[in-house]
Order: sequence, then C-alpha cells, then structure tokens
Amino acid sequence: MVSARSIVCVTEKPSIAKALANALAGGSIRKKSTENKYIWNYEFAYNSLKWGSCEVIVTSVSGHITDMEFPPPFDKFDSDAAGLFNAPIRTFVTPSGRKIAKNLEQLSRRANTLFIWTDCDREGEHIGGEVYEIARKCNPRIEIFRAVFNNAEVQHLKEAFDKPARLDFNQVQAVDVRRELDLRSGYSLTRLQTQLFRQYMGPNFRGRAVQYGSCQFPTLGFVVDRYLKIQNFKAEQFWTIEANTKDSEKNKVIKLNWKRGRIFDHLTALMFYEQAWEKGNGLLKIIGVKTKPATRYKVLPLTTVVLQKKGTSALKMSAKTIMDHAEKLYNDGYVSYPRTETDRFDPAIDLKKLVSKHASTQTPWSPYAKSLLDNNAAKFNAPRAGKHDDEAHPPIHPVQSVHKSVFGSNTDRWRVYEFICRYFLACCSNDAKGLTTTIDLNYGGEEFQTSGDQIIELNFLEVYPYMKWTGTILPNWKLNDEVVCSSFNLKESQTTPPKLLTEPDLVGLMDANGIGTDATMADHIVKIQDREYVKKKGIYFEPTKLGIALVQGYDKLKLENSLTKPFLRRDTEIEVSKVASGAKRKADVLQKLVKIYEKVFIETKTRKMELINEAKTYLTP
Repeated sequence: MVSARSIVCVTEKPSIAKALANALAGGSIRKKSTENKYIWNYEFAYNSLKWGSCEVIVTSVSGHITDMEFPPPFDKFDSDAAGLFNAPIRTFVTPSGRKIAKNLEQLSRRANTLFIWTDCDREGEHIGGEVYEIARKCNPRIEIFRAVFNNAEVQHLKEAFDKPARLDFNQVQAVDVRRELDLRSGYSLTRLQTQLFRQYMGPNFRGRAVQYGSCQFPTLGFVVDRYLKIQNFKAEQFWTIEANTKDSEKNKVIKLNWKRGRIFDHLTALMFYEQAWEKGNGLLKIIGVKTKPATRYKVLPLTTVVLQKKGTSALKMSAKTIMDHAEKLYNDGYVSYPRTETDRFDPAIDLKKLVSKHASTQTPWSPYAKSLLDNNAAKFNAPRAGKHDDEAHPPIHPVQSVHKSVFGSNTDRWRVYEFICRYFLACCSNDAKGLTTTIDLNYGGEEFQTSGDQIIELNFLEVYPYMKWTGTILPNWKLNDEVVCSSFNLKESQTTPPKLLTEPDLVGLMDANGIGTDATMADHIVKIQDREYVKKKGIYFEPTKLGIALVQGYDKLKLENSLTKPFLRRDTEIEVSKVASGAKRKADVLQKLVKIYEKVFIETKTRKMELINEAKTYLTP
C-alpha cells in the first residue's frame, strides 16, 4: 500500500546514495539488493519539514543510462562515412544500464514522488533527464523534483531534501546537442581518417583506427604547435653586461641587472662596455634607493581548472588522477563538489564554521586553523571574490575535517585532500606582506639595478607551502654611496627556445580556448596519450610522428574551420551554451553545427591526397 507520500530518491553514484540514506535515516535503514550488484535500495521512514511523514527509498544509477548509436546499415565501419551526417540516430538503454533502468521502473510504479539527486552540472542534468523519462514512461502521474546540492554534509542534504527545484530541460537538450554532434562528427571523421590511412599509409595501419575527437584534436594541436616552434627555433646571439658587487657583511655576491637588457649587435654592446670600463674606476655609485610595500596576494577560491593546474605542479600527479581522487573525496563527504567554475563564496556560507572544523582535528594545519579563529590575532580574512560564478556550485572546499588515518595507505588521496584544505585556509587568511627595496647603481655611465624583499608577515603562506616567497635582504646602502664592483664583463649568449608543454600549461591553454569542460579536460589529455598521438617525457608532452602527421596534414588543407585549432570547438561550445540558457532552440543549433562539420568532412575528403602526402613526410621511414 502506497503511503501519503512515497518518495524515491535517485543519485548519480552508489556512494552518494549511501551517504544520502545515512544522512536522512539516521541509522534505521532496510538495505535491499538489486540485479546490479553495485546498486542497493535503501528504505526508511523520514519526517521532513516540507513533506511531513514519508516513506523513502534511496537508490542510484551509475552515470549515463542511455547512449546514442547509428542503426544498421550505418553502424558498419566500412559503410559510407559521408552519410553519417544525415543518418538516423537512436537513443537506447546501454547494456550496463538495463538492470538499473529495470530497478527504476519498479520503484517508480510504486511511488508518487521522485527526487533526482544527480550532480548539479550539465552532464548531471542530462542523467537526471534519463531518469525522468524512465520514471514517466512507467508512471505518468509521478511527481518529479530535482534536488539542488553541492556536498554530502548531513545538514546540507536535509536542507536540499526540503527545498527541491525542477529539472532544467534546456541543459538536458544542450547535452543532447553535444552528444549527437560528437557522434556524427566523431564517427564520420574517424572512418574517413582510418580508411585513408589504411589505404595509403602501409601495413602499420591495418586493423588500427585513427580516431578523431572534437576536443582531442585541438588539444593535440597545442602540443604539436609548441613542438614545432621548438624544432623551427633559430637561436640569435645577444650580448649583455654582467656586473656584480658584494655584501661585505655577509660575504655574498649581489648580481646586478643591466638596464639596457640585451643588445643584439655586438659592436654596439662592445661600445657601451668599453666606455663604462674606462670611466668606472672600479666603483659603483648608488643613484637611487626606493622602498615600497610588497604584497603576495592570497589565492582565489578554488575552481576545477585551478585544482588541475596548481595541483599537477604542487602534487606531481596528473590532472586525471587528481580529479579521480577529488571525486572520491566528494563521494565520501569530505569535500564539496569538485567540478565548478565558481571562484567566489556566497556570503551566506559560514566560512568560520568550516574553519573551526579544522581547528579541532589533529592535522598538520589544525594549529593554523585555530589561529585564524583567535579574536585577538585578527588573522581571519574573507576570501577574495573572483569574477566567475556558475550559479550551481561554490568553490571547492573541505566540508569535513578528518585525520590522515582515515585514508589508510592511500597517501595520494590524502595529499589531494590536504591540498584542498590548505588552499581553503589560505583563502580565509590575510595576504602576505613585506617591503621591496629597489636600488639603482651607475658604473661609468651605464645603469644597473637590484632589488630585495623583506618579508614582514607570511600570513597565508604559513599554511600554503605550494607557493614560495623567499626574502633577500640588501645591504643598508644610501644614496650616493659608492661600492666596489667585483666583476664587470661583456657576456655573449643565445636566445633559447620555449619548453615543451607541461600538464598545467596544457590545461591552461584548453581553459583559455574553451576546449572541453572543467570536468573533461583531464580525460581529453589522457585520450590523446592512449591513442598514441602524444607521449609524456617526464613532465613534458611530446607529439608522436602520428600526432604531428595528423596536425600538419590538416593544417596543409587550410580548412575554413580547422580541426586542429581551438576556434571550431570553442564556437561549438558557445552555441551549445545558448541552448542551455534557453536563448536558442536545440534543433536550430544542431542543424547549424552539423552542416559546419559536414562541410569540413567534404573538404577533407575532396582534398584527401594533400592530407595524405603531407602526413607521409612524417610517417614514411
């Protein structure tokens, strides 16, 4: 018998279902298995402020339940690739999703209310849309809501239960656009590339797919462009004057910077050097002393992109590894949702309450957290407000404080958790403060400069060791003082090429050019490695011969919409966002974008030998 209010809650992952059930039930739960061994149904009674007494069942999906595919005969790899731009597409429940869908159908038939608890981002909204369609199909009368939440803290989940919203179908349709476009463009260009490489590039490509991805190719393009800049770099000679003096008290050499910088003409540089050498008499004269306040600004609140960029540098992990650990920390209720573009905290969030959790836990940063709350020290300072707010999630921050022992032998997850905690406490601190002294010196008419920092207050740097500020105290020189010039030389050097891209570099380029979302960038970087377009040497990315061949081959075509430059994908994301906001219709945007990619396909197929001949220069032994 159905109670007055029978509610089914559907989360995106089994771990969130367990956390939600424990938060609402308070311990009295009937746990029942499903046909999927990873998914359980948690049944309990709950007294809600909004809904009153109700019977609740919490279950989950495991990501997307449905996918898109081409029906026969378009699904055959040797079929006409050009026809895929207009071929029919069907949406189907995936084999791994069938048992999950069956469980949802059974629960929905018995309930009068369904709450969707998928992640509050565009992809989560689409998964919620899949749950919505399954539930409505078997129970047209069921009332469906969307829970809005960003972490697994108990009180937060209870509040979200009492303040549901509605599913945003504009976002659902935006994901539909991207999925269909990626299917049509990805399959058609992958087939075309594979067929061409198998036909013209020899036995190495028999049985091998040469895959295209609308985000992976621009990402590959960044790596290849940097590599070719290095290969084509031509060093130029330049000359500079090196002058040094000594701090007599500390017996330390002080290097001086020539104000003219670098001179690319040898005779001109030699003239400056000889004139100064003749007039200098071995003494540098102090012609200017300026001291001004110096500030190292504390970090902005943490976004997904910054977590990947700063995390890879600080923790020496890949962006994918960091995001996997952050996702698990979120599922376990230790941090907020790790996929966010927001870099400003809502004033309604009680940040001091969050800091206080760390003050009472035995962690290496707990003494600092305690000092932030010392009313006499005035160390707590509201975080800086960035310019981005996705209006869905706050910046990434810890919601619970736990000891290292909780993570057992998983030291990498602990290190990601520690990074997030220290970053959050740094946000709630004062800027680091000091003094910068700049000294100008003259030697025979040529001017030099040196500077040093005196650190007065480390503040956020006390808890955030991933950023360094090392003070350099200069001698107490005064205006018109004269000091001994210990060395004075004309040095010949060469310009140096840029370095290969690191993962923080690549994530930064992807973010700046709109390639991928904050949640998918790490996956795209992994894919171009898995497809053997790029290999990693230490911390640097280097393209393979195949990666160079693809980029150079497409660049040779000079397509109106390049596949290896970021502009097409960036424009695609802008159009998809207009569907998500409701500014444009799904059908109109999809039709426009499919035509653009179809034109690229036709141009590539028409001029295929130009592509192949250019690629051969890199792949032929």
